[in-house]
Amino acid sequence: MMIKRKLQVFISSTYLDLKNERQAAVEAILGAGHIPAGMELFKAGNNSQLNTIKKWINQSDIYMLILGGRYGTIEVSSGKSYTQLEYEYAIMKGIPVFAVVLSDDFLKRKSAEESNVYEDQNQKSYDEFKVNVKSKMIKEVNEIKDIQIGIFESLKELEEENKFSGWIPGNLVDSNYNMINRYETIKDMEEQIKHLQDRILTSKVKKVCGLLSQKVTVHCKIKNIKNCDIKNIEITSLLEIFYDLSMYLQKKDLTVRSLRNILNIIIVIRYSTIEQLSRLRIVHSDLDKIIYQLSNLELIRAYKNELYLQKYEMTQFGCNVLKNIYENETVL
Repeated sequence: MMIKRKLQVFISSTYLDLKNERQAAVEAILGAGHIPAGMELFKAGNNSQLNTIKKWINQSDIYMLILGGRYGTIEVSSGKSYTQLEYEYAIMKGIPVFAVVLSDDFLKRKSAEESNVYEDQNQKSYDEFKVNVKSKMIKEVNEIKDIQIGIFESLKELEEENKFSGWIPGNLVDSNYNMINRYETIKDMEEQIKHLQDRILTSKVKKVCGLLSQKVTVHCKIKNIKNCDIKNIEITSLLEIFYDLSMYLQKKDLTVRSLRNILNIIIVIRYSTIEQLSRLRIVHSDLDKIIYQLSNLELIRAYKNELYLQKYEMTQFGCNVLKNIYENETVL
């Protein structure tokens, strides 16, 4: 019987400028059924930082580098960045290495939204390091989703090319199986994975709540009034709209038509007067944009029932966002 082994993948990169990219990498590794490891996930011991890094690299099956536009913090005695030292150490130890390199277009778009994307002190060292990295196994990516695709492909290639020891379930471990430099029990490993998954979910929920807090303007047609301008309604937070909509989605799934009607009522009640309720009608294109945004953020999803009628339901992630709203009293 072929035993599915979980591989420990050490993620190396500069940190502050690549937080989103590191999170995408963690999600991809977990999604592939393996274990991500990186310095931000562990407490440093009594040894020096570099010795602690080497310890975790030694315990990993694969070393993965995410290379952006910065060289990283310099280790004083060598004059090299910690990122380069980690990379060179993994190669010296014979650990399979692959790198995800952010393309020039990716970095350019990123610099338009963030600061500190490009190296400003050690450009020569960065350029030399990048040339070295690109001479070996890499995946050049143009956006964050490409990182996850590159990781899936690279892990598959490395699994085919190498005979990894990896992790196996405790009930399948032979009494002679060597567990040196591994977690003491499989339970420890499972708890670490659960902890990472919870962190990723919490981070994703907070990010989506932030996106839903942005203002949106919709346009309404006023019934029974001739030659009247269209009324604009400014929605202060789509989080409020999703909160109200969830009350209906928890009771039953909704057709597109029902979803539009309920959204229309919710918005008019929240942002107009009761007297205007029967006269205001939000244009379908604006309602569809809200439905698309909620779907794109994975809060609701469309499906077809046994009669091939398209309906919408709340996703499990939508329930997690709703739970966060209740717990933090985000919507008053």
